[in-house]
Order: sequence, then C-alpha cells, then structure tokens
Amino acid sequence: MTGSFSDRRELRGLGGRLSHCPPEQEREWIMRIFSIVVGVAAVMAGLVYWAAPRDSHANPYVPSHVVVREADPGEDEAAEHETEAEEPEPLTEEELGLFDELLEGQEMPPDSLVRAYAAYAEAARAGNLDRLRTMCLPQSVTISREPRPEGEEGHGEGINLPPFPRKHFHEKVFTTRKEDACCWLLRTGSTAIWFVQTSECGWRVYRVLDKPIE
Repeated sequence: MTGSFSDRRELRGLGGRLSHCPPEQEREWIMRIFSIVVGVAAVMAGLVYWAAPRDSHANPYVPSHVVVREADPGEDEAAEHETEAEEPEPLTEEELGLFDELLEGQEMPPDSLVRAYAAYAEAARAGNLDRLRTMCLPQSVTISREPRPEGEEGHGEGINLPPFPRKHFHEKVFTTRKEDACCWLLRTGSTAIWFVQTSECGWRVYRVLDKPIE
C-alpha cells in the first residue's frame, strides 16, 4: 500500500483503539480510515495512469494498446485524382466512325477493343511493320513483305505489306462476333481480324485473314 509514514503508523494503531472507543468516536475513526483508503487508492490510480505510455494525440476513450491511424488530409484528394485518372476518356469520332456501318443486330465491341482496332487500322494504313508487330501475339500472325500472286492480292492468311493495306484494306467494320469473354472477331469488307484480351498487354491480334466479302 502506498501512503505517508504517518498514515501507515496511524492505521496500525487503529485496530486497538477502536475496541476501547465509544460508538461516536468509533464512527469518527471509521470515517478517517475510509478517507485514508480512498486517498491512497486515488494516488495509486493516478500513478498507474501517468506511468502508462501514450500518444500525445491519443483518444482517451481508446485503450492504450490499440493503434489509431490518423487520417491524412491529402489521402482523400489523392484517391479522387486516382479515380479520375482510371476513368477512360470517351471514344473519339474517328474511332466510333470505324463502326458506323455495323449491320443491324451486330454487337458493339467494348471501348477498349474499339481503341485497339483503331490503332491497328491506323498502323495498317501506314504500313507500319514495327507497330503492327507489337499489336499481335508473338508467333501468332505472319507478317510478310513479299507481294502475293497477281490477282490474289486480297486473299491470304496473315498481314501482307505492301501493297495490300493501302490498296485493298477496308477498315470499316461490318460484323462482329464475340467468341468468348475475351475473344472477338471483327469483320471488315476485306479482312477478318481476331482479337484476344490479355491480362498484361490488353487486346492483341492473334489471327488475320484477308478475304473480301463477295
């Protein structure tokens, strides 16, 4: 028990005194004992409280062993900017124009595929071999610079550069076919192009067949 020396000495003698005291004096001694006990308990509680480690900004209603994470004022603003950055921009008129001749009842591909096809069509028109290679799955599409036989320029498997893209490639998409959750076929007047959506690289071409619609 914590207390002054005089308090402890006084307590030791109280037991003997109470047995020889009149009732009124006995009640007085009991009240004194009660006051001493309450005072000692309050001192001990205060010492325990101040000895416990705590954060200067800690919430007094939260136990000291619970770590409270303070909100960073800049986090909400950063999260808003991140959300805004993740939202894709709307399709351009040029991108949508590649699908404005879709036949009735044909399903419009997702925006990400529309963008991928628009990039493919642009590279094909320019005859950009390096760009076309990056748009195809590795070792899936043959890209050749050897001219096809006369009269067969518009027929064949793979991408033929040049002169097919500049003379025979029709970029407007007429029909679409969703072959799987991540596989689509886009059919133009000259070419059938198969796309697959990869987890790391987005949409990639895995087959090209040049065959005009009769």
